[in-house]
Amino acid sequence: MKYTLFTPTYNRAHLLPALYESMEVQAFKDFEWLVIDDGSKDNTEEVVNELKLKASFPVRYIKQPNGGKHSAFNRAIEEAISEWFVCIDSDDPLTSDAMTNMEKASQLVNDDAAGFVGICVSPDGKPLETRIKEPFYSDTIDIRDVHHLWGEPEVYRLSILKKFRFPIFKGERFITEAILFDQLTLTNKLLYTNLPMQVKEYLPGGLTDNQTKIRIESPNGTLAYYKLRYRLSRKFIYRLKALINYSRFLIHAKCNNRTLVEPVLKLSYLVAPVALLMYWNDLRNKK
Repeated sequence: MKYTLFTPTYNRAHLLPALYESMEVQAFKDFEWLVIDDGSKDNTEEVVNELKLKASFPVRYIKQPNGGKHSAFNRAIEEAISEWFVCIDSDDPLTSDAMTNMEKASQLVNDDAAGFVGICVSPDGKPLETRIKEPFYSDTIDIRDVHHLWGEPEVYRLSILKKFRFPIFKGERFITEAILFDQLTLTNKLLYTNLPMQVKEYLPGGLTDNQTKIRIESPNGTLAYYKLRYRLSRKFIYRLKALINYSRFLIHAKCNNRTLVEPVLKLSYLVAPVALLMYWNDLRNKK
């Protein structure tokens, strides 16, 4: 099996048929669809089983207790048996030529690279990233801080990805994917291409719908990320932003009587006034 297309899902059964159809129309089909159901209470299992019966490619369905996307991601890394691995969210179907374009990119990438990255298009087919003219190598830190690009979807070499896992904090159901990929791509770069691979449309109910609320409810994971961002960022402005956000969510955590795993960054007190203002703004926006 050359590719694993991994879909984490939670109560989004209604979106899975369209995602399946985007896979079914692919000309290149040396892939499996690995669905990790993160404790859904809807008819996700029934829908996937129906799709599995008519699929022209292998479909694997695994259900686990609800633990968040990062928990489902860890399970998928363990279960995958392919050469390449890519996360395809339930609301982001493939372009009609996605797998052909992945094959093109896989022929260009160096043997020591972590993988390659395509671009997304809007539902009407317009590229959402037009600044990548020629393929180039970068990591997920510089792609944000220096190049200011999106970088999606990321297709990882599974042999490298299997060396990493997302940290799990008891009772928390969110941690940003950057906490894993920022560390992975420090030593093994990604090849960024202008090849379309995914259709991107943000829908209500997704993780991007209410990021502040989600991060407040997962304080240890949030603090772990901003601590790492502070340490790895190469530009002062982004280290400063990470320190401010670390202090901001630390206030949220303490005010909610949360038990914190992450030790406090020693310089946090220097940005406390700004962090406090952001904290108050968060409270105002919640009302």
